[in-house]
Amino acid sequence: MTVVVELEHGKKVRVYTKGASENILQDCSHTLDQNGSVITLENGQKDQIKNGIIRDMAIKTLRTISMGYKDISYHEFIKLQHQMERTGDTFFEGEEESKEDEGSAQED
Repeated sequence: MTVVVELEHGKKVRVYTKGASENILQDCSHTLDQNGSVITLENGQKDQIKNGIIRDMAIKTLRTISMGYKDISYHEFIKLQHQMERTGDTFFEGEEESKEDEGSAQED
């Protein structure tokens, strides 16, 4: 699941994504430490997380979910949105939900 938040109107957005820890971890280049400082995430650290924390929890039949984010320019976001629309994917927008809800309420 992905959510896009506008940080600076027409200039910058933050894309948040949650999902299976292995998938999110694979795409991460940085992490936040205990104080919220951004630090580089090395491949060795990724392996430790995957083969340590995630694996240990999986052995206990626990499922892990992670969240990552990326700041991108508004221009990059618009390009990504157009690319997704061409492939049939879309970003969820509140207005569309309202219209769909109205339509399904009328059908009932």
